[in-house]
Amino acid sequence: MTAQPITRRAARMRQPRWLTGGRVLRLLGATATIVVVGVLLAHERATRAAEAWLAEGWLDRTVPHGVELWGERLILQLPEPTHQGLPARVALEITAQCASYVAVVPLLVLFALILGLTRVSWARWGAAALIGVAGMLLTNQIRLWMIAASTAAWGMDPGYTLSHGFVGSAFGIIGFAAFAVLSLALLDPRLIGRGRRTRREHAHD
Repeated sequence: MTAQPITRRAARMRQPRWLTGGRVLRLLGATATIVVVGVLLAHERATRAAEAWLAEGWLDRTVPHGVELWGERLILQLPEPTHQGLPARVALEITAQCASYVAVVPLLVLFALILGLTRVSWARWGAAALIGVAGMLLTNQIRLWMIAASTAAWGMDPGYTLSHGFVGSAFGIIGFAAFAVLSLALLDPRLIGRGRRTRREHAHD
């Protein structure tokens, strides 16, 4: 067995070239993003309740007769009274299928992969992720208003049926897709070109 001195430069050269300090930070950022996704999924009921709380703050001022908050439910008054002549009320529950995190979670997973595997700038990545998440949350808030306002004005049928089953669903799908595309478009466009060049180089090898 022999011992050979190794300079710092040689030691650095022996390290994997991709495992730089910047790459480690990106991997940590990607891991933190995945942790956020895990928290949203593990506490999905609290996430839905928080979204209902956010909606109640402004729906109460814009929906006929206002709304009340009850966990992940929004209580509102129907236009038709009960048989006893009392105000009829209904609870609109924000279910897992109707919450914005259903669209936010896949977007965050994709952004975690982009941060960990590419060289996109932190500022551009953060701005794009923020716009995508905020846009999806705004889309669902407007969708909740459409459903609540229509139900309070026209009752369960046609108000709730049309606004929830048709108009609201279409608005949500279009809004989620639009903000997903917008957020991805805000990322460095050179990433696409770099990926194409890499594929061409592999094809020529």
